[in-house]
Amino acid sequence: MIKRYFTPVADSKSYGAASMQIILDGIKFSSEIGFEPIILGERKNKLRYYTRILKFWRKTDVVLAMYPYICPPGVDNNHFRTLESSLINKMNKNRFSILYIVDLPIEQRLATTGDTYAMDRKAYEIERKIFESFDMLCVFNEYMKRAIQQKYKIQSNKFIEFAILDYGVEYKPIKEKELSEPIKLVYPGGGIDQKSGKWIEIIPYFKNIVYEFSGLNGEWINNLGRDNITYRRLIPKESFFDFLSQKDFGIIYREFFDINYYQFTSTSKFSAYMIAGLPVLCHSKFSYISGLLNKYKVGFPFDSFDEIPRIVNKLTESEYNRVRNNCLKLGEKLQNGYFFKKAVGEALKNSSISKRYLAPP
Repeated sequence: MIKRYFTPVADSKSYGAASMQIILDGIKFSSEIGFEPIILGERKNKLRYYTRILKFWRKTDVVLAMYPYICPPGVDNNHFRTLESSLINKMNKNRFSILYIVDLPIEQRLATTGDTYAMDRKAYEIERKIFESFDMLCVFNEYMKRAIQQKYKIQSNKFIEFAILDYGVEYKPIKEKELSEPIKLVYPGGGIDQKSGKWIEIIPYFKNIVYEFSGLNGEWINNLGRDNITYRRLIPKESFFDFLSQKDFGIIYREFFDINYYQFTSTSKFSAYMIAGLPVLCHSKFSYISGLLNKYKVGFPFDSFDEIPRIVNKLTESEYNRVRNNCLKLGEKLQNGYFFKKAVGEALKNSSISKRYLAPP
């Protein structure tokens, strides 16, 4: 039996740091459970990319791929999107296939821009075709499952939930730490321009709490004249986790036109906090992540930024390190690809279609 994981190359010209990490993690974790990674290359090299789909996909018994890195629906991502979706749709008919869905790009575009015309009709058609052509769909949670079903009427028995995005970096934070004085809160982002970061201006002042932001396009933050709020440019990958581990809490917050999008994912930011041993402060309107905080006891939801001082100041050192230890335990699972491997294993084991392919002769 031949099991293969298909992926484009993790190219910095095409993807941001978070997406590159997800692509590399897919290669790493799939190979650790017996899948042969097939690197299709860059889409701009069309001949090699589509030749490799034709060559390897049809000679594979069990196909595993990650969406939207395979067959992104937007024309700005893939001008040959119809060709890619048609090829994959045809190839999937004679083999067992699993699609690991880490994002819904159409929903993301609508949520971040508010533009109902941000994706054309063909994008929806391509996404539907891809979801229908795979035997099993691995999704974050019930929110994502329902969103897909409402749009495309896909049957429930095709879904497996994986809950949290794994993060396969090698990093060992210290086991225990003291709370800083002042207490340090951090928010690392890829881009944090003044429009998307408008909420930063309403953070209240408390003398024993400081906020540090990092990312691109955030120079305006230092012009606010706030001595409790600072900005640093994008932190290099090699020092990113050292940077995080020096803080006390990680913030999850963002303004969206459609807040429902944030219910579809745990975000790579959450996973990075866990690996760094950083308890999370998340606004309660992000109900899925807030639920994870309560389930794994790795942080605290808040309803407004005014609540943060009360939350962090009432913690003793032992209480803080108990929460931090929960973060480290979950972070270790994420580093080892626990949720990826569990979901793919369930997809293989629980499907009657997979049993037909995996049964001994």
